[in-house]
Amino acid sequence: MSSVHADPPPPIVTEPTGINYATGPALGKGGFAICHRAERYDGSKPTGHLVALKIVKTKMEPAKLAQKQFVSELQIHSKLAHPNIVAFYRAFSFQTSTYVVLELCPNGSLADMLKKRKQLTLPEIRRFVIQICGAVKYLHHRHIVHRDLKTGNLFLDENMNVKVGDFGLAALLVTEKEMEVKRRTTMCGTPNYLAPEILEKGKGHDEKVDLWAIGVIAYTLAIGKAPFHATTKEEIYKKLKSGNYSWPELSATTNQSADLRDLVASLLVPEEQRPLPDQIVSQTFFKIAYVPASIPSSAREKTPTWPEVTVPSADTIRRGYSETWFAICKESGVGEYTEGKCFALNGGRRVKSVVYDMEREANLGTQPTMPIPKDVVYISTVSSWDPPRSREEKPSREEKRPSSRSAGLRVISQNEVAGPRPEVRSRSAARDAEMMPPPSRPQSRAARTGTVRRAARTISEESSQSSAPFSMSSGIEVGPVQMVRPREAPITATAALKELNVSSSSTSRTNVSSSSTSRTGRSQQNYESDGEKSKPARTVQRSVDATLARRPRAPSRATSRAPKSERSISPAEPGPFASLDELARVSPIKTSRKKAAEAEVIEILSDPEPEVRSAPTGITLPPPPVMGRKLPVPQKPSCNRDCVPGTDPETVLARLTTLQNNLASALSNHSPASSAPQPAPESLPFVTRWVDYSRKHGVGFVMSDGTVGVVLNASAKNKTPVTHVMVRDGQRWLTRVGKNFEKADCVPLEILEDRGVEGLVRKVYKGLGSVKEGPLAAEAERRRTLSVLWAKFGRYMCEALDGDEVAGSKNDGNFVRFYQRIGSVGIWAYSDGSLQVHFPDHTKIVLSAAGTHISATLITPEAISYLASHGDLLEHHVGGREVFVDSVQSLLHEGGRIRARIVKANQLEKKLGFISKVVEQWTRNQGLGLLDAEEFLWDGLMVQAGKKTDRTSVGRYGGDDNRK
Repeated sequence: MSSVHADPPPPIVTEPTGINYATGPALGKGGFAICHRAERYDGSKPTGHLVALKIVKTKMEPAKLAQKQFVSELQIHSKLAHPNIVAFYRAFSFQTSTYVVLELCPNGSLADMLKKRKQLTLPEIRRFVIQICGAVKYLHHRHIVHRDLKTGNLFLDENMNVKVGDFGLAALLVTEKEMEVKRRTTMCGTPNYLAPEILEKGKGHDEKVDLWAIGVIAYTLAIGKAPFHATTKEEIYKKLKSGNYSWPELSATTNQSADLRDLVASLLVPEEQRPLPDQIVSQTFFKIAYVPASIPSSAREKTPTWPEVTVPSADTIRRGYSETWFAICKESGVGEYTEGKCFALNGGRRVKSVVYDMEREANLGTQPTMPIPKDVVYISTVSSWDPPRSREEKPSREEKRPSSRSAGLRVISQNEVAGPRPEVRSRSAARDAEMMPPPSRPQSRAARTGTVRRAARTISEESSQSSAPFSMSSGIEVGPVQMVRPREAPITATAALKELNVSSSSTSRTNVSSSSTSRTGRSQQNYESDGEKSKPARTVQRSVDATLARRPRAPSRATSRAPKSERSISPAEPGPFASLDELARVSPIKTSRKKAAEAEVIEILSDPEPEVRSAPTGITLPPPPVMGRKLPVPQKPSCNRDCVPGTDPETVLARLTTLQNNLASALSNHSPASSAPQPAPESLPFVTRWVDYSRKHGVGFVMSDGTVGVVLNASAKNKTPVTHVMVRDGQRWLTRVGKNFEKADCVPLEILEDRGVEGLVRKVYKGLGSVKEGPLAAEAERRRTLSVLWAKFGRYMCEALDGDEVAGSKNDGNFVRFYQRIGSVGIWAYSDGSLQVHFPDHTKIVLSAAGTHISATLITPEAISYLASHGDLLEHHVGGREVFVDSVQSLLHEGGRIRARIVKANQLEKKLGFISKVVEQWTRNQGLGLLDAEEFLWDGLMVQAGKKTDRTSVGRYGGDDNRK
C-alpha cells in the first residue's frame, strides 16, 4: 500500500515560470503533506530568500479530498495577508507532486518549543496570545474560520513572532452567493482543541470554535498539556462535554496567575459567552502586566530571563496599558485601547470577505484546480517576493509596514454592491478613529506642502461582535490616523503652495498647540510615538484605506468674540419723568386681543413737532410717522411643519443649478458663476462604509460623523414611499439592539418619507407598546420592520466593512438624500447639496453644495502608469494616494508643478466634466437621478473589475427605476 505522502523533493525543483528552488532538509510532516526548506534561485543565481515548500501528491486518494480540502486551502490561504499569518506565495505542479511555496518560519512551531521547554513564562504567553488573537480577528473579519488552531500550527518566524499556518481545515462562514451566515457541521479538528459544539450533532459551529481554541492554547502554554487531556479520544470528549478541567496549585508553578486563570475561564465557556479577540487581549492579564517587546531565539530551548517587574509604573496605571502592549496590539490590529475603541486591522484600510476575492477569481477564470496544469503557476495576489529585511535595516517612510513580508500586497478592501447575479462587485469605503498611544514629547516640523497626504501602511484589520443575517462578527475598527489641527484659521492648500513657490529656500516652522488634536482624537504629543515628527497646521498625515479615501476634517475656525458690553447697543440716557398734566394729554393705549406677530426691529422716522403758535383748544396729535419699510405681515406656513427644509424639488434643483454653473466656470478657468464668493466649508460630508442592495431593499451607509442610515426603496405592493432611516451615533446604538433585535424598538430612529413636491417629511409612528390590532398595530409593525432593517444593514456594515468614522465629531444633521450608480461610477447626494463621487480607479471626489470647493483623493502618476499597463492597481498604489482639499478652480489651475502633474494624470478635469454632465442632465430633466435615455458611462481610468454598464438609483425623484 503506497504512502499518502508525496516523495521527497529532488535537489532542484523548477516551476513553469523558470524559477528554481534548491531544496533542503525536511521541516515536518502533516496528514497528507510534507514540508521542506528551500532557497529561491533566480535562474542559477541564489537570491538568499529562504522559503518553505509544502508538498502533496498530485493524485490524491480519494479524489474528493483534493477538491474539497486542498483546493479550498489554496483558495483561502492565497488571499490572506497579516503580520501573524504565514505568507502564501504560489503553487505549481512538478513531476508527480504539487508544491506550495510558503513563508519560512525558521524557529519552528510552539509545539516544538513546548516539547523542549515543557511550559512557557507568562510574558511569552501574553505576547504570543496577542498575536494569535490578531490573526484570528483578521480571519473572522474575512469570514474565515480556521478550525484547527493548535500549538503545532502556530509557527515562529526569525523574530519569534507567531504566524498562524495550515489552512487545510479552514472554511467559509458565509454562503458564497447570498452572503448569509451559515454554521458548519463537519466534525473536524484536533481532539484536545475541539470546542464542545462541534461534538453536538445537528447543531453546527461557527467562528467561535477558534476562540475556544485560544483558551486551550493559553492553558497549554502555561501548563504543558491541554486542559481536557486524556489518553483516548473518548475520554477527551467526555471531559470536554462536562466542561471540567483543573489547574495545578498556584504555589506549585511560577508561570500561573489569577489573571491567566480568569482569561482561560472566560474562553472555555458556551459559545455565546466567549469574548471577541479585541476583548480577549484587553483583559487585565495583558494590559497592565509585563509584555516583552521581543523574545530571543534562544527561548526555543531555554527559559528567557525577564526584568523584575513587580508593580506597574504610574504612567502605565494612568493610561491603562503598557507601552509594549500598545505596540504589539497595534501591529497585530487587535485590542481595545480605550472603551469602545479598538485597533484597526490592515492599518485602517479596507478588508473584505474572502468570498469576493473568490468570486473575482472565478470570473477571471484563475481559480485553482487539482491537478494544477503543468504550465500554470497559481500566484498569490497579496504576497510579494521581497526578501526579508534585517532587523537593523530600517524601512523608508513609504515602506513602513508591520512586516517586510507584506510589501507589495494587493489591495484588500470592501464596500460592495449586492446584485441578483454573480458579478465582480464595486468596492471602496473608509475608516480610522481616535487612538491614544503612550505620550511622548512633540516636535514641530516644517511645512512642505498644503496638500493633505496619506501614507501607505500594511495589512491589519477590524473587529467583530455579534452575528446577524448580514455578517459574522462585530466590533468597530479603528486605525492609526494623525492630523494636526490648529486653533488659528486654516491656511488653504493653494495659499501654502503659493507661499512655497515664492520662497522655496526658507520653510516656515509652525508650532502647533499641544491641545490641537488629530482627526482620531490623538493629541499632538502622541505623534512622535509613531516615529513621525509633528507637522504644522497646513499638513495632515493619515493612513489610507484600500479603496476609499478618508475625508480631511478642516480645522475649526477660531472666532474672537467681543465682550457682551461691546456687542450690545447701549440705551439712550433716560429723560425726566412726565408730569400728570402731560400724561393726561396722551391718548389711551389700545390693546388687542389677538397676539401680534413677532416683527423684526426696524427704525421709525418722524418729522419734528410743529411749533405751537396759539393756545391749544384741544389735543393736537403729531403727523403720522414715515416708515422706512413695511411692518411684516404674519404668513401662514406654506408647507407641512414636519418637512425637512431644503429637500423640496425646487430647492434641490436650484442648488444643483448653482453647483453645475460654478463647476462649469471652474473648468473654463473663469470666476465662479455665483455673484457672492463662497466660503470654504468647515468640513465636507463623507460616506465611509456602504452596501448597495438597491435591487431589493435599498442602500445602507455610514457617514464619517457616525450616522448610520439606510435609504429604502418605495414599494407599490406595500404602498410605502422611499423611506430614510437614520440614527446619529449609530454604532453605539447598534451594540444595544440585541443579538435577535429584541431591543430594536428602543433605538432613536430618525425616519423621513419622500412626499414628492413636499420633499422629505419626518414620520412619527404611533401605536408603539402594547397595541395588538387596528391601524396603530400596523404602524407599530411598520416601525418595527424599519428598525430591524436598519439594524441588519448597520450591523453588517459596521462588522464586515471597514470605515473611518471620527469619534466625537460634530453632527450637523446632514444625511444621504440620494444614491445613483452609473455603470462603475457611484454618486451620493447629501441633504445639504454636497456630492460625493467614486470613480473605478480608486479615486474619490467630494464637492461642496455650491460646487466651488473640493476634496479629491488621487493616485500617483506611477500608479496610473501601472494601471494603464496592467488594468489593476497594487495595494501600495492605493495606499499611497493623496487627498487634496482646495477650491475647484485652484486645484485645477494653480499650485506647484508636482501637484499639477498629479491632477493631470488623474484626469481630474475629465472627471469633473463627467460630474457636470450628470448634474446638467438632472437639472434639465427636473429631478435627482433623471438621466437621458441614451447610454451614458464613464470611459476614463478604471480597473478591470470596474467595468459595469447598468444603472441603478435609490431615492430618485419620481420613483426609482433599475432599468437603463
